[in-house]
Amino acid sequence: MYEETRRFVLAIAEDLSKLAALAFKIGIMIGGACLLFYCYRINYFPTGISAGDAIILVFLASGFAIVYGMFISCLLSLGLWTTPILRPLIRLAARLRRRATKVTKLNQPIPELVSPNILHLVLGLLGVIIVYGFNAKQPGSWITMLGAAFSLAILASAYCDFSTKLQAARAKDKSPIITLSNTMPTVWRDTGKLRFGCVMSLVMICVVPLFMGGVSGLLLDSSMRFVGLRKNASVVLLEAPYSALLPKQYVLKSGSKAKGYTAFSGVIVAFQGIGTNTILEYATPDAAAYLSVPNQSVIVYPANKSIQPARYPRR
Repeated sequence: MYEETRRFVLAIAEDLSKLAALAFKIGIMIGGACLLFYCYRINYFPTGISAGDAIILVFLASGFAIVYGMFISCLLSLGLWTTPILRPLIRLAARLRRRATKVTKLNQPIPELVSPNILHLVLGLLGVIIVYGFNAKQPGSWITMLGAAFSLAILASAYCDFSTKLQAARAKDKSPIITLSNTMPTVWRDTGKLRFGCVMSLVMICVVPLFMGGVSGLLLDSSMRFVGLRKNASVVLLEAPYSALLPKQYVLKSGSKAKGYTAFSGVIVAFQGIGTNTILEYATPDAAAYLSVPNQSVIVYPANKSIQPARYPRR
């Protein structure tokens, strides 16, 4: 009895360690991809990265993956609570498909949507808060975010359907009865298709919120603030000649106490902490503009709450 319990516990521990390693690798991959996308968005890639900066990048990518994973989980849970609305729509789409193809009964059954549980209720409430917060910063984004939530619910149901069929196919392959019939290659092909469906469903679940949610910019900015690479409106001290490149309306009226520096308020630090340069973001009449400054020529400290950043009306 003791030996069986020990083997059972060791088997669970081994499975958990494999899942943790796989989740860490996937998180690093997703976080690294999103970090590269953010660098492409601000048109800057870090230069002069040392070995220590490379290690920091790994931890930043993992932290970024945590934020993005939480965002996906909340939107997915919110979408699962909309399944009472989606079920009639899916049945209606199936009926229209039958009429269009003139088939009384489809060969493939309609996949069942995943039913939500208590955990999905908690995450769904967080999803409502996230949708409200993003909509406050970007009005009208709630429409695309709810569309992303609906899509995630359908993709999660498709993944569960593929996974269930794949497990059934694998159980059939492990049957002790060995046959050499012509149906075996077909079974292997079906297993490959099911495995491909599982992978594609997971890939789509990871991609949809970033490109379909309509808030990819806000999401990237929030994640960068979470990992400390991006800072809100700050007071920035710049040396010449870089101090002449920022608009005059950002100059701090109280001046700078540091000799040789010009103080600016309301400037956003878009990227700092890795590499040899700091990227500053400021508003222009057309769009956001970026300025790259060497680290030795800039000093950044948090702005007073009473100091408001200068804003231009966005087009």
